[in-house]
Amino acid sequence: MFDFNKSHDANKSAEDLKYYVRSIALLGEMKRAGCISQAEYDYLKSCFMKDFKVTSDLMVGKSPTSPRRGNGM
Repeated sequence: MFDFNKSHDANKSAEDLKYYVRSIALLGEMKRAGCISQAEYDYLKSCFMKDFKVTSDLMVGKSPTSPRRGNGM
């Protein structure tokens, strides 16, 4: 179960990274289905990025303590 009351960091926690990626994927599906607008998508994505300490989709999970480090990702 995901704990929304604690601090999360997708760059340092494999579980946080998985939750962040799933959340962004779901947002994309909702936007493609027409359930949310581009503005709503952008706003919600920025909220997830802030909550999970993600500054760039290109850099998420690339820190030295990242679960992805050394996996060719």
